[in-house]
Amino acid sequence: MAQKIYRLLFVDDELDAEPYLVIPFEDAGFEVDTATNGADAEHAFRSGVKYDAIILDNMMAPGEDPQGKWNFDVVKNGLHTGLLFLGMMAEACDSPPPVWVVTGFPDAEVETKEREFAFVVDVIRKPHSLELLAAEIIRYLSERGAGGDLANA
Repeated sequence: MAQKIYRLLFVDDELDAEPYLVIPFEDAGFEVDTATNGADAEHAFRSGVKYDAIILDNMMAPGEDPQGKWNFDVVKNGLHTGLLFLGMMAEACDSPPPVWVVTGFPDAEVETKEREFAFVVDVIRKPHSLELLAAEIIRYLSERGAGGDLANA
């Protein structure tokens, strides 16, 4: 039997400057797609790719889109980009993949709102161990029988 390979969407504006952040996840067996702003994250999520899990920075650049949904006024200079993305996920599908929200700027009110989404597994404060997060996501997905077998894809 081939090893399960999980597909991960990693959304964080720091990936522009620090692309090595995905290495622990690739080493753990994830196939990783990345987005560095809200608009690109929405495009990836709506692309038809089935993600097994998502890591979402709660504060990042909104990005640009023709509808203006991701402009700075709407997301309050990036402070609510993660919440907007979570809301879009909830509206876009009945069973969104599990999400781990990461934050370098803890805000109790925002964190409470993020945790209201049933598919948010945890809100993690930076800095954190990426290796431990990869292991936690694999454990979570394995316990639930989630994930596709991309090894033969």
